[in-house]
Amino acid sequence: MTDVAAIVAGVVALLAAAGAARLVAMTSWPIVVATGAVVGWLGLSLVLGRLLRRWDGPRGVELVSRSSTRLVLQCSNARWAKEAALLNDTPVRGGLPSWWPWAPGLVSVGAVTFVTAIVAWDSAFTRVYIDHGFGAPVTVWVDGEPRESFATAGDQPPPSILLATSSSKLGWAPAGESAPRRELSVQLTRRAVLFNPGATRCYLKQTVTYHGNGSASEALDFRAPAELHDFGPIDSWWQDLPETLDTDGSTKQRSAVFRNAACDDALAKACPPAAVTELLACQRRAHSALELRDCAEALGRACGKAKP
Repeated sequence: MTDVAAIVAGVVALLAAAGAARLVAMTSWPIVVATGAVVGWLGLSLVLGRLLRRWDGPRGVELVSRSSTRLVLQCSNARWAKEAALLNDTPVRGGLPSWWPWAPGLVSVGAVTFVTAIVAWDSAFTRVYIDHGFGAPVTVWVDGEPRESFATAGDQPPPSILLATSSSKLGWAPAGESAPRRELSVQLTRRAVLFNPGATRCYLKQTVTYHGNGSASEALDFRAPAELHDFGPIDSWWQDLPETLDTDGSTKQRSAVFRNAACDDALAKACPPAAVTELLACQRRAHSALELRDCAEALGRACGKAKP
């Protein structure tokens, strides 16, 4: 095989391994990764072997005369050294051993496979967080199959499951039921996704921008009830962000998600949807904690009940 053919074979092997890795989410990923590793190893070893043999340095051929005089002949070409050694029945010194091309091939394919696996895993899977306001455990269904049951998370960070981004349906049902009560079509991304079965809770996303001069600014996003929320990168669940942050003179952002207690209370009391909508509009207009409290009190009056 010529050097060009070897290089082409190696490139094809790498492309095949990369293409196979992208299919991780749609098939048995251990088999795909193992197959890609073997193909990549063989291809890289072949390429490196051909190139290293071309760049192989001189070999010493030890010649022994009948008078026991020893002479070392240096050959600038490895093939010549082998032929001389074969004709004179003498050992060959120096140069690369026959197994050498496989060593860098193994190291190279290990590194390539490791990086490829990380990229493939990152693009093929996403973490979906689960939170709900039901009093009993809820089973999450993925593409028509029951996946796992979750109780109410309370004040702890929400539990999560790892799903393939190719998953197309998320559903839920009370634990023990044989079919999902509701399913929704999804297009999962690699961002922070929160699944709220039954849309039983409301959420608030807080984004704090820390400026290089030591100041900080805050943006609040009051979310309407929904079963699926795409929040983007999240640094904290239910926990306050720090008031200050070492920015090294640059600007940095941190984000946190909280439950909207007033809205959750409205949902639990089955307040009219119009009252919930007005609450969220009021909260978005508010500029202080006092104004937010006024919004909650207005909700209590609209629902006909005082908020405890």
